[in-house]
Amino acid sequence: MRDLVEFRNDIGFESERLRLVPIDIADLDKLFDWRCSPHVCAYSRTSSKPTRAEHEMWFKNYLDNPHSLRMMIVSKDTGRGIGIVACDVKNNEYELSYYLGDPDAQGKGYMLEALKAFVASLHSNYFLTDLIAEVRTDNVASVVLLDKLGGVVTKEYDADEKTWLQYAILLTDEEIR
Repeated sequence: MRDLVEFRNDIGFESERLRLVPIDIADLDKLFDWRCSPHVCAYSRTSSKPTRAEHEMWFKNYLDNPHSLRMMIVSKDTGRGIGIVACDVKNNEYELSYYLGDPDAQGKGYMLEALKAFVASLHSNYFLTDLIAEVRTDNVASVVLLDKLGGVVTKEYDADEKTWLQYAILLTDEEIR
């Protein structure tokens, strides 16, 4: 079993058009709205909307977990949050997850830009060398995104009447430049 990284929630990252900043309690309402939106629920692990109490418990558990890192994606142009990138430990592996909460931000390349910056920072700041990501096969945008990020499908499985793909993403200095 590998030693788990304890993430610091006091550093942010930047790309050309975006800033990635740690989420905090002030983001509770925005994240609840996003998690309840149809375009986020459509491809989440659980497609049902969380209750406010479930969301608050999830958020508290995140804040108390040193092995979980969630960053708000903020547009440098508007200063508004548009989505989330995250890294959590799942079965002793580091799992990448993400979503755009602002539907107006979709289709503009923001998520690929955010993930490249996030993955590079995980490698340079925490020395992570590999991640996994899981996506439903009907989430075509995410399948294309993970392919562009250099992910390789390692497993296909069915769960909750949906077909999922598990990707491996290897992090090296050469791949993330």
